[in-house]
Amino acid sequence: MIEAHEVVVHMESYIANPYWPEVDALIELQKKSGMNFQRTDEKRAATLLAYLQQCGMTMDDYRALEAKSQRPWYRLDDEDQTSEIVMPRHQLSGALVQTCNVSPSSVIKTSWAENLRTILRLEPWRTGKVQADKVFARYVKGESNQRRYQESPEIDDFDAHGEIRFDPDVIKPPKVEALLKYALCNVGIGACRKMAYGRGEFVSLTPVQGSASA
Repeated sequence: MIEAHEVVVHMESYIANPYWPEVDALIELQKKSGMNFQRTDEKRAATLLAYLQQCGMTMDDYRALEAKSQRPWYRLDDEDQTSEIVMPRHQLSGALVQTCNVSPSSVIKTSWAENLRTILRLEPWRTGKVQADKVFARYVKGESNQRRYQESPEIDDFDAHGEIRFDPDVIKPPKVEALLKYALCNVGIGACRKMAYGRGEFVSLTPVQGSASA
């Protein structure tokens, strides 16, 4: 039987750096318009505008796509930039799958990584935060080997809580706890994990009464 468990962790820090579908939409518009072949800002803007008009779009539509592509957080309501910040399912699952691949067998078997997203059914973790606490600024090296300045908003020192559903006959709660502890201490959740972001401590894993389902 699948049972729901409420998980609580204390996070030292978290950076999301989302990759939104609007990023791909912008890249396609820029590529197909040919604007990047123009040498001046004026010609680039004119070329882009001409292509947008062919597509039935306006420059306001383009700027709206830009704004959406730059949203720094996943939220309960991604369309409302004042709603609560959440740690999304795909980042949580990704961290736990990586933990399967790098943790000792005493924590969990590497072979579990392939099916872990089915074994552990995660919901987004709520953070209680609605805006950044500070900004992580640094120079990063891109594909061209050229360094560029980048800023990533971060939230710090908070309790995150959410729901994990699993079958205790397949994976025991102590094994889930061990997996979470290792992930929070050694792997991290979200972006900039190599820079020690996304670390935290396990607090509790509590069964939700009456949640069992086939």
